[in-house]
Amino acid sequence: LKADVTALNSRHLNLWYQHFAVHDHKGVLRQLDPSWLALIAAATQGGTPACTPLTRKLPNVVAVYNATDFVTDQQASDIIKAGLSAVTTHRRNGLQFERSVTTYKTDDNPIYSEMSANESLNLSIRDLRNALDIIVGEPGFVSTAPRLQSLANARLRRQANQNDLALIKSFASVTVEDLGAAFRVTYSMAAVEPVNFLIINPRVVREPASALAA
Repeated sequence: LKADVTALNSRHLNLWYQHFAVHDHKGVLRQLDPSWLALIAAATQGGTPACTPLTRKLPNVVAVYNATDFVTDQQASDIIKAGLSAVTTHRRNGLQFERSVTTYKTDDNPIYSEMSANESLNLSIRDLRNALDIIVGEPGFVSTAPRLQSLANARLRRQANQNDLALIKSFASVTVEDLGAAFRVTYSMAAVEPVNFLIINPRVVREPASALAA
């Protein structure tokens, strides 16, 4: 499986490896291969709001089957580090998507390694490109670059507004370069990352009984 992840090495692809069981439309229990689990994951990702992680989402499956050389529930952390996506058993939720990590292994880029964060990046680019497309086909004047910059800033503000498009966390440094028959729009952006963990950090202190009584 690690060799498969290395071969794929893409921020756009997950690798799901578990066989699983579902009830078909007649109520018959059937075992399906991992490609169908990938389809369920993709449908879940597509059916949730933009940038929503698969973490702890519940696939409609009856059981999952792992390879004989490891146990997914006990090795979930290692599986995630390897770039694999899996269904695990949660103490309250039952069967759930553990994470939706990509097969990107070129470096430790946290945006390229998490499907929902990568979706944030992709949707920002696509949405901005569509918003600026009105310029294509027009003559390029001295005023075109400032106009593009104004349009880009306005659209990115909407992307960063949680009550509007909600595609990115923030953006900065929008520049437009006139290349003649083309204009290059460059900007910095912070992608929306998933909440996968909570760290509870209590600070324990001693307090005199008299203070407690007061």
